[in-house]
Amino acid sequence: MGKGRERSGKAPAPLVTIMVNGAPVTVDQGTLTMRERQQVRAEMHKLTKAGCDPDELDNLAGVIWVVMRRDDPSLTFDDVCDALDMDDLMSAEQAEADDIDESSPEG
Repeated sequence: MGKGRERSGKAPAPLVTIMVNGAPVTVDQGTLTMRERQQVRAEMHKLTKAGCDPDELDNLAGVIWVVMRRDDPSLTFDDVCDALDMDDLMSAEQAEADDIDESSPEG
């Protein structure tokens, strides 16, 4: 069964590289499994139940978390959120938006 960028006929998801605790983490949302996506959604649901309104940065932190969990299954969402700086998140989100603009026919 193919995963992520192996899919034919689909535009590749943009790559985002962000520094977490001084180490670069490259996020390719196209490689997320359905289960990983569900894990991110579950964390967003927990935030909602806690009275927060998750936004795109929270979702990006969730995707970073599942990518990092591939190497360290004991890592928690809170661990990753504690290690992320807002400047790095905003830069990564802007880079992702720039990649989308450049790949669009109008961009």
